[in-house]
Amino acid sequence: MSAHGAFNSLTEEILLLGFYLNASFKIPAMSDSSCRSPEKNSQSNVSEGCEGQGSEDEGKRMKKREKNRVAAQKSRKRHTQRADLLHQTCELLEQRNRKLRREVDSLSEEQRHLSDTLRAHEPLCPIMHCSLSSSSPQPDTMTACRTF
Repeated sequence: MSAHGAFNSLTEEILLLGFYLNASFKIPAMSDSSCRSPEKNSQSNVSEGCEGQGSEDEGKRMKKREKNRVAAQKSRKRHTQRADLLHQTCELLEQRNRKLRREVDSLSEEQRHLSDTLRAHEPLCPIMHCSLSSSSPQPDTMTACRTF
């Protein structure tokens, strides 16, 4: 008996044992030539089961590959949607940042203008020069401040 024949014989014995024990393990799919025994056809049900199992395994494998392909497509789609959402969020935040920077610049300019106005007014302001003993400014001094 050749090594190939011994392998086929051993494979058939394992398959028979699996059928008898109702084992759930599977023998990897083999080519048609490895399923057929060159010796007796007394175990034709084993070789027929091997051929049928190969097409069944192929169908399961194709179904699994299709399922995996669909899952991969869904995953890529979710990834793309997440990236698009992040891009939109980034654009909105950059736009808001530019708006806030313009507002800061405007407020800084207004502060600078008001500080300059106050510095120009201080030497002329009678309220700044009134005595600290009076708790409220006099009406005539308030009028002087408003005229500036």
